[in-house]
Amino acid sequence: GAASPKQIQMWINNVAEIRKTKQPHSVSYTKPMPEIDELMQEWPQEIEEILQHLKIPSEELDFNLSDFCKLACAILDIPVHDQPNESNVIESLHVLFTLYSEFKSNQHFQQNKNDG
Repeated sequence: GAASPKQIQMWINNVAEIRKTKQPHSVSYTKPMPEIDELMQEWPQEIEEILQHLKIPSEELDFNLSDFCKLACAILDIPVHDQPNESNVIESLHVLFTLYSEFKSNQHFQQNKNDG
């Protein structure tokens, strides 16, 4: 089933808190998650080339929100652990948006974007 409005609001509040404190590791995950530095490693050249030709999955896919989130996390090597409720997806999305935030503020990434 989908996340309840209360769970979604809790997640939004947590993300807002992370952005305020700028300490993503202050969030306690119930299962092990990869370090953000690991997730920021460059992909092999072959993967980079494949991704340039692949169309990123869009909202046209016949997925519910939970499955779409799981797909996005899988593409980025973020695990979605099996848990009885949807908190697993919420925790994985925490990692995804922390990763996104790190990329946005990363000097090296900004330079590469400007070079291209």
